[in-house]
Amino acid sequence: MNLTRSFLSNLETTTNGIGSFAGSKVPSLQIDHLEPGEYTIQFQVVEPPIDNLNFGLCAYIYWKVDGQTIDRLISVFSGAAISGVAEAVHVYFLDQSARGAGSNILPAATVTNGSPIVTFATSVTLAPGQTIVFGPGQSYQVATGVVNGNSITLTQLYTGSSGSVSCFSLASYKVGAALSKGTRPTTMQPPTLFTQIPVTVDPNSGSSFFQIPQDAGIISALVNAFNLNTSAQSESLNTLVQFWDITQTIMLGCFPPNYFNGWYPVPVGSYFIQLINTSATVTLAFSLQWGIEG
Repeated sequence: MNLTRSFLSNLETTTNGIGSFAGSKVPSLQIDHLEPGEYTIQFQVVEPPIDNLNFGLCAYIYWKVDGQTIDRLISVFSGAAISGVAEAVHVYFLDQSARGAGSNILPAATVTNGSPIVTFATSVTLAPGQTIVFGPGQSYQVATGVVNGNSITLTQLYTGSSGSVSCFSLASYKVGAALSKGTRPTTMQPPTLFTQIPVTVDPNSGSSFFQIPQDAGIISALVNAFNLNTSAQSESLNTLVQFWDITQTIMLGCFPPNYFNGWYPVPVGSYFIQLINTSATVTLAFSLQWGIEG
């Protein structure tokens, strides 16, 4: 009986950011002719990127029953799991690592025109074959890697101005997916989806309207507000979260996130969310993640 399956996917980080949903989907589990019933898919990061920098990954899950497809979209990390009813299921991964932005950059590198040697300001870990992108899109491959060291050798001579340059790496990693009969355990944490990095909102103002993905199975939202000045967190109580219809004219729901400790149900018909800072003096930051049915 076809009740269990597993698959190991080889992935590579990209410059695509969280919430962009850009790039090519990588096939993972592709299973047909299951015994109809309830199934759970679990995910595990088997081998993280060797450079120890952040990565982001989401999974498109297509539960299929009698030719009808039910779509779900979740963020993937070790411990992520989702359940659904199916007689077939197809899973695709999409990398959203935002390499080259924010924290996903390497220390400043010193390069020399005509030399394959690259020296970093602080220690790095890079593997042979890994891609390094310098400055305005110059890509090179690593010939001799390093573990917690400051120098690498490229597969070819560096061509360009000598000196200190910014750079980032593209790294491979492996994620496993396993399917089994039954539903996931009941926990306080649903399957989750990240579409937005934390944002700051000025006093007495609101954020932009963030679109709520309509094809992911979103049923709840977890919003946290905080003061970047960690010694004055009482100001973070001066916040609201508002849900709006597709025209952005009808508010369908509203709640104060720091008075509501947990997942808030997304009102039916919501297409946009807005994060409101009612403080008169302090800029506040908001984090947002979506809860997915399953």
